[in-house]
Amino acid sequence: MPDHAPFPAGTQDFVGDPRNDSVLISVNGALVPRPEAKVSVFDSGFVLGDGVWEGLRLVDRRIVFLDRHLDRLWDGAKMLRFDVGLSREAMKARLFDVIEANGMTDGVHIRLMVTRGVKRSPYQDPRLTVGAATVVIIPEWKQPAPESSPAA
Repeated sequence: MPDHAPFPAGTQDFVGDPRNDSVLISVNGALVPRPEAKVSVFDSGFVLGDGVWEGLRLVDRRIVFLDRHLDRLWDGAKMLRFDVGLSREAMKARLFDVIEANGMTDGVHIRLMVTRGVKRSPYQDPRLTVGAATVVIIPEWKQPAPESSPAA
């Protein structure tokens, strides 16, 4: 018998989709297969949690509330005092490039993550950052689990 109760269904539960096993991920603009998508262990997001992210939804070929999400992403980076390293138009292009490369049109969740970038050493000082921000975009087919819907 387990020593803890199983977690109850939540609003983040989803139905697994085997197509996600072979999804392409954008890592600094390069489209790479999921198993090969990697960032440095010296990335400030990994060593310090130093970054910003947004969860986006693709519905009928549109990213819902895209401008609001980008506003919040840029505001967060500004608060942390780092440059996203791309224009908003370039970020939108990257988002739609990875969506198109995966043949996605609907029922997709996208995790957009931007970190300060790679550090020379795992130390907090922003001056130890080497190069530009790290931008990773992970699109996945994700439908909410039926038990997580309000009608359940």
